[in-house]
Amino acid sequence: MTRPSPQWIKERVSQDLLWGGLSVFTDRARKLLAHGQRQATYDHCHVIMPEHLLLALASLEPGVASVALEALGMKLSEHHQAIGGLTPARKVDGPEIEPAPDADAKAIVVYAKAQARALGHKYVGTEHLVLGMLQCENCPAPQYLRRHGISIDAFREEVLKLLSLNQS
Repeated sequence: MTRPSPQWIKERVSQDLLWGGLSVFTDRARKLLAHGQRQATYDHCHVIMPEHLLLALASLEPGVASVALEALGMKLSEHHQAIGGLTPARKVDGPEIEPAPDADAKAIVVYAKAQARALGHKYVGTEHLVLGMLQCENCPAPQYLRRHGISIDAFREEVLKLLSLNQS
């Protein structure tokens, strides 16, 4: 078994501190959160918003969440530009700072952990993050998903169907 690089360890510790502990998160879910942070940095935003997380999901290799969304008629890669337009241009003046999650992004992580527990899962994946996002009421990312016909119940049902196929 190879040892993790010091850079990998530093990034993992940094992400764990930023998001409040990621030990139960899948690699793809951690990548999504890290990519969301990079997207916020790229956008010169001082916070990571749910829209950055949805944009990150659209950029990642397909996983359970992306496949479930596509099965429900939403191929995220085709919505990349529109999702990018959801993020308000909030430029940070002065030195560049590392963005931290806003209250909605933190809530998504909390909701995702609760969704995973409710489904009896011992991990948190991208599918749980989308379920958590769909629980948020007043931010543009979940509203965008709902406008495109994605409900929390339909998404959960599709995720369970996909996961049951993977187990057989």
